[in-house]
Amino acid sequence: MSPNRRILESEECVLESILDDMYRLAGILLDESVKSLRESDVRVAQHVIDQADQFNMLQHNMERQCVQTIALQQPVASDLRRLIADIFIAMELRHVVDHATAIAGIVLKFEQQPDERFVTLISNMAADCGAMLILSRQAYDEADEQLARSVAVMDDEVDMREKEFNEIVFQEMRTNPGSNMSCTYLLWVSHNLERIGDRISNIAERIVYLVSNETPELN
Repeated sequence: MSPNRRILESEECVLESILDDMYRLAGILLDESVKSLRESDVRVAQHVIDQADQFNMLQHNMERQCVQTIALQQPVASDLRRLIADIFIAMELRHVVDHATAIAGIVLKFEQQPDERFVTLISNMAADCGAMLILSRQAYDEADEQLARSVAVMDDEVDMREKEFNEIVFQEMRTNPGSNMSCTYLLWVSHNLERIGDRISNIAERIVYLVSNETPELN
């Protein structure tokens, strides 16, 4: 093995470690943002917001490492695709965290515990997003194009849940005008979860590109 190849593989290990940390933190913040809503826990919500800076540092480290590797190692096509995919995935995970942080910020606005039936529906949406996140990481690790495509298909379920949720909430607003502000916050939460599903679907597209050198429109 050439010295350049050994250096490149060493740097790829560093990138995988950073990506592991990014996936782990994104999953934690997604879970905690919904937990803060479910339990009306402003301390958990604030913790999510506070942890966003840590994630930003990870993203900056990822980008810096990728750019440095591209500039110094002049990787061949397959390695270059992986480095570009890493930058793209890091960006999409950043958006996942942005949406989780937005949910936590919304939780801080509630004056009282939202209706349990709405919280349950939100939790179901979040569970789907969490499953997508885990499977997208697996698809990346295993270079599994079919798994990546199946992750994108799961986004359809998230979209359907959001549509059904919005219909129920709008009905509540029509029959109980006093709930309008709380319902509006809930609609914001569901929208952020729908966007998280879209972001993870984008990651799945990038994994397909990484494996097949094709960029399909899966979302």
